[in-house]
Amino acid sequence: MGVLDTLANGSPNQHSVTMCVDGALQAEWDAAVNAIEDAAAADARAGSLAMENLTAAVAHLDEIRDKVAASEVTFLFRQLPWPKRLTLQSEHPPRDGNLVDQVRGFNVETYLPALIKASCVSVTDAAGDTATTIPDTVWQGLLGGVDDNGDHVDGSLNFKQVNDLVQAATEVNDSETRIPTSARSLLKSQDFGASLAQPDLGTSPRSDSADGSPRGSRKSSTTKKATPKRGRSAAT
Repeated sequence: MGVLDTLANGSPNQHSVTMCVDGALQAEWDAAVNAIEDAAAADARAGSLAMENLTAAVAHLDEIRDKVAASEVTFLFRQLPWPKRLTLQSEHPPRDGNLVDQVRGFNVETYLPALIKASCVSVTDAAGDTATTIPDTVWQGLLGGVDDNGDHVDGSLNFKQVNDLVQAATEVNDSETRIPTSARSLLKSQDFGASLAQPDLGTSPRSDSADGSPRGSRKSSTTKKATPKRGRSAAT
């Protein structure tokens, strides 16, 4: 395949973000975790070997975990045509006297939500149901903003979640696709409790010493120690 084929096979940037959108479940999870200790204490006081209270508390944790998993959705972002991307930013000029806007070059409160909405091509839930058109009222419920009456609306997503969506929308439009790191480099950056590094010569896996000798043992040597010669006493 030649360079022209490579160019012809180019495709738009895409990026996905998965998150749990039901933040209230975190409080339920925290309460259920705290109840574990109380359940164990109740079983201990009752002398129950079956641990009925602890078993029920653990089952409740699993129920909440299933609810969290069911509330996860995946946002798929795709780059806008670059003229549309520039036009969109021009529609949200920086506000006078707003230092953040002046530095970024746009109204951060209006442009970033607009970029998210324009770049998001689908949202898929845990059951596999996919929506390709998200109503403005749904976006407003997630991101917040101003409704048709001019009243401010608080979004259900927190700063971290909104920032993840902003970063995804920004990356697909303003960042290039780079060659991913190798699998070995990726594994080296993760803590799996194992090392990919080759052991040094002379290092024993059963020892921390450099020459492979067991910790705390003396090195063996084939060199005989010299026997001290008997000399004449200074008094003789």
